[in-house]
Amino acid sequence: MRHAAIVPNLPEGGGRRFQVTRIPEADIKRNIAMLLSAAVIIGISVLGGRDGIDGITDNGTALQRSVPIASVIYAVCGIIAGVGVLLKRAWSFPFAILWAIAAAYTGSVASVAWAETGQPVLIAFAGALVGCIVICGLVLWGVRIAISPPPT
Repeated sequence: MRHAAIVPNLPEGGGRRFQVTRIPEADIKRNIAMLLSAAVIIGISVLGGRDGIDGITDNGTALQRSVPIASVIYAVCGIIAGVGVLLKRAWSFPFAILWAIAAAYTGSVASVAWAETGQPVLIAFAGALVGCIVICGLVLWGVRIAISPPPT
């Protein structure tokens, strides 16, 4: 008996033919942006949230107490945004923006809140703010790419 008679999906020649599915390059780029953005948001959120929860009960100045609260805020927003990005949902972008604002606040204000006497506070604040804005901006750019509809 021939293979085509036994297995009805084989062509008449009896050989196997594999169908190759081509994935458009734009979909690959969107998936890379999705995975990188979600990994950064969730990773930073988990680490910052853990430290924020530990630091909420610490005594200190009002500025020092605001940093752990902002850490918990960006942890919650980041987890929600990260899950939304993995699901490629548009509602994740506002949460990612809130995550970026809270993360930039936490990173820049922490350098001022715990600055030692005689330390150049303005330079530390400006450097931390620029670094946070660059990192959060890149992540938001990746989120926007990840949740955008595929090109037609």
